[in-house]
Amino acid sequence: MKFDEFAEEIAKLEKWTKPLKDEQRELIYQEVKNIPSEAFHDIIQNTINSSSPNSPFPSIKRFKDGWTEWIREHPEKIWEYPQEECEYCNGRGYLEVWINYDSVKSQYQQGWNAKLYPCGYCNNWKNFFPRNRTLRPKKTYTWEDIEEILKNVEWRRLPPWAGKPKKSISPKPIPEMVDQIFRDVDIDDNEIPF
Repeated sequence: MKFDEFAEEIAKLEKWTKPLKDEQRELIYQEVKNIPSEAFHDIIQNTINSSSPNSPFPSIKRFKDGWTEWIREHPEKIWEYPQEECEYCNGRGYLEVWINYDSVKSQYQQGWNAKLYPCGYCNNWKNFFPRNRTLRPKKTYTWEDIEEILKNVEWRRLPPWAGKPKKSISPKPIPEMVDQIFRDVDIDDNEIPF
């Protein structure tokens, strides 16, 4: 988002709340400049609609939470590529497995934990792992690949306590989850991923 677009939206909010100093405006812009202008407009409108006149100016966290919520409501607007139907990942772009870390005596994790792999059956992973991330996966995985990687580990496709596949709110996870996934996925092809 350009500064002019940001300033125009903030001016609308300042009419409703207490005005900002130039330094405050610049600080907020540096924190939210990566939010697209369409999303920022909606966030400002929601903030105005949910606050009373002359209330304190919202925190930066409020804008970031609004961005996370906007992604959940409009995932298709931030996808780089058209979404494909995929029977293996249900269009999510990743294959989810549950690993029993007690079976490998991991010192970092215990019990059953989910692990996500970029889906090798479709191209939806390109939306799930955006290009602007430094740890975009070097490889995608099929179920056969995963079975080979985890051949000496106790794992399941479903959580051990579930009888049905886990349904996600959106094919696009919240940014914090994406950051964790990037740390987990970028592995050597011959290495067990934990």
